[in-house]
Amino acid sequence: MVAALIAAGAAVWIATHVGAPSAQEVAEEYLEHIARGEAAAANEMAPPDADLATLLTDDVLSSAVERISEVEVTPRSGADDGSATFDVTYRLAGNDYSGTLELEDRSSGWAPAAWTVVTPLVQTLTLQVAGGARVSLSGVALEQVSTERPGSHEVTLYPAVYPLASLSTFFAPRPDAMVLGTDPYPAHDIDMVPTAALSEKVQALSDALLRNCADRTAVAAECPRDMNWELWEDRPRWTVVELPTITLADDGTAFFVTGGSFTLTPADDTSAVETYVPRFPGRVTVDGDDVAITFAEP
Repeated sequence: MVAALIAAGAAVWIATHVGAPSAQEVAEEYLEHIARGEAAAANEMAPPDADLATLLTDDVLSSAVERISEVEVTPRSGADDGSATFDVTYRLAGNDYSGTLELEDRSSGWAPAAWTVVTPLVQTLTLQVAGGARVSLSGVALEQVSTERPGSHEVTLYPAVYPLASLSTFFAPRPDAMVLGTDPYPAHDIDMVPTAALSEKVQALSDALLRNCADRTAVAAECPRDMNWELWEDRPRWTVVELPTITLADDGTAFFVTGGSFTLTPADDTSAVETYVPRFPGRVTVDGDDVAITFAEP
């Protein structure tokens, strides 16, 4: 009788466990979802913390510039005790990366094996954007950590190469894609470089301001110092011969002028015309869609 019961139990165990996915098969299926950009399916197999899942979506992962490939899963420990550990290697952006997956069998009694990934292959990192500029990742606008840390973002993502874009037409991120592999100290610094739109805007503002300064007969704080200095003396008349060309600094916060010329005609001697070549630099301030410039001391 006892032997019959044991045999029946063994038959039930075999029937429920044979055909159930092994730990390795579950690990491989999980990684295949990530490689195919199927974040939702990967999330079902290894649910992430709700407050970290904002970017763990199909839209974000499927729009990655590149996803993991050449994935290999190697057992590190057996699955006899209801747990299993696997070493994972993969290729991304021409480099080899490695990680670890841990699984647990959460079945009970005679139920089929239910291997579950308990260490999701996700990475939380700090993304620091120069100048506090706002950017989007795979089309999703990133929120800053706090107003005390402008330009700092904390994001949780599956390994992939993600496209970055600026939320301002006046700056572009460099690099314009972020490679996120398995990294024990994940942090990325993103520089923001001025676009042609900012150069054109600053040029137009400079042209308008210099024309206005040339037309004035009184000192104005927004005008270059040299133009103001002469106005203190004998109220000369400025004439724009050629407006200078603006060149932005690498970070877009300052500009320099080249070329251009003005004539200076003293009020008491209209025949003593002098030519003035501007050499003053300036500062640029960008606030959303608003751009302002100020001329600095030469």
